[in-house]
Amino acid sequence: MKKLLVAAAILAAFSSAQAVEVGVFAGEDVSHQDSAVNHSNFGATAGEHFGPVSASLEYARLNQTGANQNKYSVVAGYDVVKVGNITVTGKVGASYLDNEVAADGYAGRVGVGASVPLASKVSGTVDFYHQVGQERVKSFNGNTVTAGVKYSF
Repeated sequence: MKKLLVAAAILAAFSSAQAVEVGVFAGEDVSHQDSAVNHSNFGATAGEHFGPVSASLEYARLNQTGANQNKYSVVAGYDVVKVGNITVTGKVGASYLDNEVAADGYAGRVGVGASVPLASKVSGTVDFYHQVGQERVKSFNGNTVTAGVKYSF
């Protein structure tokens, strides 16, 4: 029930927003505690901008041998600075880690992203974030780097 209320609130906020964005990304988990091996990930994002403030929903698929993971996230951002045509955004979020083999759990994340226009409605993105989760998902604590593209409506 709580998840349904949160989703309804986010959709209501999106309907009053200024710029809808959808995108895809791919990346690497570069310093997780569970092994020395990096894990690839890919996913999709949908979000809104309210002036310098943004909110987005994100789905990511983490590929780990024997224990794949679906990650569902809510991320808030604030455009900190614009350097030329590059916008730098501070980000904070929460994720639900749905593991195929290991225990499921929640994690918080904090990071920074950069966006650069490639065409009139298409932008390239690069994000870095650090994730820290509950004890049962602490093996996924660490840093992630992603790169992608987004389209603004």
